[in-house]
Amino acid sequence: MRLYTLPQPRQTAMTQHETVITPYVLYFDESLLGLSVGAPVTYRGLPVGEVTAVGLEYDPAKELIRPALISSYIHPGSWLM
Repeated sequence: MRLYTLPQPRQTAMTQHETVITPYVLYFDESLLGLSVGAPVTYRGLPVGEVTAVGLEYDPAKELIRPALISSYIHPGSWLM
């Protein structure tokens, strides 16, 4: 288990982001209505990143347009291993 020292005050600790980020692109077969840039990305209820862009992707092989979370990032330090 890794132990982390959180900066003070608590608000700073909760909003401070890692300097190294891992980008992800996620695709959906349903509407992303209500999802916006800056929305939190959570895993099992814990904040692990935030949405950086939302858009559409065209798949010419399937002739399909689908919603895409173009880019989000996960704070590497937010995973406890």
